[in-house]
Order: sequence, then C-alpha cells, then structure tokens
Amino acid sequence: MMIFHKKNTKKRAFTLIEMLIVIVIIGILAAALIPRLASARGRANDVARKADLQQTAAALVAYQIDHGKFPVTGWPLSGINNELIAAGMSSIPTDPNTSRSFVGMTNTSIGGWQFGYTPVYKWGIQGNGFVLMAGTETEWWSNRVVTNNIDSSTTYESIVPCATFTYAQSNTNNSGACTYVKGTDVLRYIYVY
Repeated sequence: MMIFHKKNTKKRAFTLIEMLIVIVIIGILAAALIPRLASARGRANDVARKADLQQTAAALVAYQIDHGKFPVTGWPLSGINNELIAAGMSSIPTDPNTSRSFVGMTNTSIGGWQFGYTPVYKWGIQGNGFVLMAGTETEWWSNRVVTNNIDSSTTYESIVPCATFTYAQSNTNNSGACTYVKGTDVLRYIYVY
C-alpha cells in the first residue's frame, strides 16, 4: 500500500521589511554614486580641454615658425581662426561644456564654448610667447587660480602655476600655494609657451 504525503505548496515571498531594506540599500548606493558620476564628467571635460589646448599650442608654434611671430590678437581663441587654420588645424577646438564662461584674460569674459589666447612678453620681447587658457571643472586638471588678468603686457616669468589648492574666502596665488572660493569658477588650466 502506498502512502502519499502532501507537499507543502506554500511559496515563500519577500516580506515588507526585506523589501524596505533592499530599497534603503539601493538608495544609499545611488546617493554615493551619483556625485562621483557628475565629477567624472567634469574630469573627462578637463582632459579634453587640456588635449585641445596642447594641440592648439603645437599649431601656434608651427605658425610662428612659418611667419616669424605669434598672432598678435586673440583673447577668445576664435579671434585667431585664420592663423590656426593656416598652421594646419582643420577646425578650431571648442570647450566641451558650452554653458560655462570664465574671466582671467584681458578683462573680458571668454564665452562658454571658447578658449582664451593672448601673446605675452617672453625674455623681454613682446609677443615672443603666448598663453592659452580654459576654465576647468576640477582641481585635478587646474594649474592656476587666476587672480589678475593675463594680457599682452603680462610677462612669461610672472605666471606662477599653483602647486596646491585649498578653499578659502578669497582667490590668491602665493608662490604656488593657491586658495580659491569654491563655486566661483576661478579654476583655470593655462598653457604657457
């Protein structure tokens, strides 16, 4: 004679407490991850800015070799489009973040999609060097906090890169120890030649 045992057919489901714990854990992970993703975009933009300025610097040196001088005008990089194209660039680079603008060059605001350019004094000769500038989004890619305006009267030797950054109530560059007010858009990447 066979005896059949009835199987327990009740399925186990998640309880409300278990579901709430999972939701809280997901929320904590999302809160920790979202700011990191936002700063990753800023770092990627800064890497692109640096590469664009280095490419532009190479074109400016090529222009100087061909013409015996650097372009004398500029400020927004778009002011020397023809010179850069003559030096072999196929297009003029633009800032990856088109909504940002910055000051720090020739008392003017550089538009959100542009970089800055100005010739400078180098070895006592006007226009013998140049500065390219971009606003940066992270300290990691910045090498200067601009506290004064760089223009064609600036000397190459007076441009001191920042070695350290700290938050403070004012923007200063004291022999490479720099302070800045976070959120005021004062970080810059400067290419000096």
